[in-house]
Amino acid sequence: MNAATTPPSSAEYLIRHATDADWRGMWAVLEPVIRSGETFTWDRDTTEADARARWFKYAPGT
Repeated sequence: MNAATTPPSSAEYLIRHATDADWRGMWAVLEPVIRSGETFTWDRDTTEADARARWFKYAPGT
Protein backbone atom coordinates (compact mmCIF):
# COMPACT_ATOMS: atom_id res chain seq x y z
CA MET A 1 0.00 0.00 0.00
CA ASN A 2 1.10 3.54 -0.59
CA ALA A 3 0.18 6.71 1.28
CA ALA A 4 -2.86 7.28 -0.95
CA THR A 5 -4.37 3.87 -0.18
CA THR A 6 -3.14 3.27 3.36
CA PRO A 7 -5.88 3.90 5.92
CA PRO A 8 -4.90 6.38 8.62
CA SER A 9 -3.99 4.96 11.99
CA SER A 10 -6.47 5.32 14.82
CA ALA A 11 -3.99 7.67 16.52
CA GLU A 12 -4.91 10.31 13.93
CA TYR A 13 -8.47 10.65 15.21
CA LEU A 14 -9.82 12.20 18.36
CA ILE A 15 -13.35 11.21 19.29
CA ARG A 16 -14.91 13.60 21.77
CA HIS A 17 -18.23 15.10 22.73
CA ALA A 18 -19.35 17.91 20.46
CA THR A 19 -19.39 21.35 22.01
CA ASP A 20 -21.38 24.49 21.33
CA ALA A 21 -18.36 25.80 19.41
CA ASP A 22 -18.70 22.87 17.00
CA TRP A 23 -22.29 23.59 16.02
CA ARG A 24 -21.62 26.03 13.17
CA GLY A 25 -19.59 23.44 11.27
CA MET A 26 -21.98 20.65 12.15
CA TRP A 27 -24.96 22.63 10.88
CA ALA A 28 -23.13 23.32 7.62
CA VAL A 29 -22.98 19.55 7.09
CA LEU A 30 -26.36 18.60 8.56
CA GLU A 31 -28.58 21.21 6.94
CA PRO A 32 -28.20 20.02 3.34
CA VAL A 33 -28.67 16.41 4.47
CA ILE A 34 -31.87 17.31 6.34
CA ARG A 35 -33.19 19.43 3.45
CA SER A 36 -32.64 16.66 0.90
CA GLY A 37 -34.88 14.32 2.89
CA GLU A 38 -32.96 11.29 1.63
CA THR A 39 -31.03 10.23 4.74
CA PHE A 40 -32.52 11.58 7.96
CA THR A 41 -36.12 10.94 8.84
CA TRP A 42 -36.38 14.49 10.15
CA ASP A 43 -38.85 16.89 8.55
CA ARG A 44 -37.18 18.79 5.70
CA ASP A 45 -38.35 22.03 7.31
CA THR A 46 -36.56 21.34 10.61
CA THR A 47 -35.25 24.63 11.94
CA GLU A 48 -31.66 25.08 12.99
CA ALA A 49 -32.79 25.53 16.61
CA ASP A 50 -34.82 22.30 16.50
CA ALA A 51 -31.95 20.39 14.90
CA ARG A 52 -29.54 21.64 17.53
CA ALA A 53 -31.90 20.66 20.34
CA ARG A 54 -32.27 17.18 18.85
CA TRP A 55 -28.56 16.73 18.23
CA PHE A 56 -27.21 17.93 21.56
CA LYS A 57 -28.50 15.82 24.40
CA TYR A 58 -27.71 16.71 27.97
CA ALA A 59 -27.80 14.51 31.05
CA PRO A 60 -29.59 12.29 31.61
CA GLY A 61 -30.22 11.91 27.85
CA THR A 62 -26.62 11.91 26.67
